[in-house]
Amino acid sequence: MFNLLLQFTIIFKSRKLRVEWSILGSSFIFALSHILNVFSAPPYQMKPDQVVHQVVNAFGIGCFLAVLFLYSGKLWLTMLIHTFADIVALSITSIGMIGETLLDPFTQTFIDLSSWLILAAILFLFNKQTVKHTATILTKNKNI
Repeated sequence: MFNLLLQFTIIFKSRKLRVEWSILGSSFIFALSHILNVFSAPPYQMKPDQVVHQVVNAFGIGCFLAVLFLYSGKLWLTMLIHTFADIVALSITSIGMIGETLLDPFTQTFIDLSSWLILAAILFLFNKQTVKHTATILTKNKNI
């Protein structure tokens, strides 16, 4: 995902919102990669609505992780948060061991997506210059 993020940053170099488009583009591809979970084998087989939830949630967390990566420049931090998010998701959601969630699937998906996007927006808006500066440094050092 982060290689795509940097590649999108280079592709959109002449655009005014290159960092923003790069975050959205790489998050979209990250989310689409979760569609393959519809083909999971038992006992991990998922229903289509669970896959939709996972894809939408992956877009939200992808946005947050992309902003976090561009803010910190540290890949290990985003990997740690992704691992933590997976552990939490597998522990408390309907695909985990505890069972059904308390909310209906649409509401749960909306809350999850909103939460990740709000976190991403706060981190980005309060640190816009740092994020853009890190993106510039990372793309200059990248031999793509």
